[in-house]
Amino acid sequence: MKKLSKLVASVAFSVGLLGVSTTAHAADNHYVVKHNSFVYNSKLKKVNLYKKVAGKKYTSTTYRVGTTLTADNVKTIKGKKYYQIGNNKFVRTSNLQTFADYLKKNKNKVVMPDLDETDSDAQGNLTDSGLKKVAENNQKDTTIYHREDSKMKSKLLSKAKNLFGAFHYGNHLGFGNWASPNRKGTTDCSGFVWIAMKQAGYNVSEKAFATPTMESDARINHQYFTKISASKAKAGDVMIVNVGNGLYSNGHAAILTGNYHGLATPIIQMGGNGNSVNYSTLGPSLGQTLLGGRFTYARPVMSYQKDQN
Repeated sequence: MKKLSKLVASVAFSVGLLGVSTTAHAADNHYVVKHNSFVYNSKLKKVNLYKKVAGKKYTSTTYRVGTTLTADNVKTIKGKKYYQIGNNKFVRTSNLQTFADYLKKNKNKVVMPDLDETDSDAQGNLTDSGLKKVAENNQKDTTIYHREDSKMKSKLLSKAKNLFGAFHYGNHLGFGNWASPNRKGTTDCSGFVWIAMKQAGYNVSEKAFATPTMESDARINHQYFTKISASKAKAGDVMIVNVGNGLYSNGHAAILTGNYHGLATPIIQMGGNGNSVNYSTLGPSLGQTLLGGRFTYARPVMSYQKDQN
């Protein structure tokens, strides 16, 4: 039987989990994300997404391109239109497209197994069987979700988590005071690590460092970091990767939120595949250039500021 063009393999959030009925044809409220999209509450505060699979809880900060979801109502918030996709959860209307449009534009792209020509009607809408198959596949897919796999208590990680959703990617020092940073301000990946370390009481430099400084310190000076092997890296350790001089887009840094698992290593970061402090995994956070760069795994030096307990 001729195979139908299907959703890209990165499909993440289950239409079943979102309450799509598998007893109705041509779901008019069935959409596909066309641009990576944050999820907001009615006050436009970023919120997390959750999924539970095999008894384990997974989270994601964004809907990624190719994600399927249902959207019922359109609400205008601060002059912009949003689809309601859950209880007090909203996504910009401009980031979604109908499933029919998605099929037309992605006819020859990577497909997801198990859907065939009986799973879609002439207008490109999923039938009962199609909805059920998408829900079953999505329920098992956790590739873009983040799961902490360590219960290690880390003051650095705790401070980093408190900054989730903060900042916009930009000016290295655009956050103001490190002790009470402007969450609507700006910083970059290394600036975020520096703020978290500073708040956790580590005796780091008085100005936020950059990834080249972090790398050289971990490998040579050991004032702030001690270089460790990747296999020993765990929650609360830091990942640094540089290409060339490591400046700007040639470098990245993040804090591990779980044990090292290659490109599936869970992290919290500024930037990467998000425009604010977000949870992710190592692989999706690095472009092709950085994936071929110099990786350094580092453990913050346990030297605390005198004025902190």
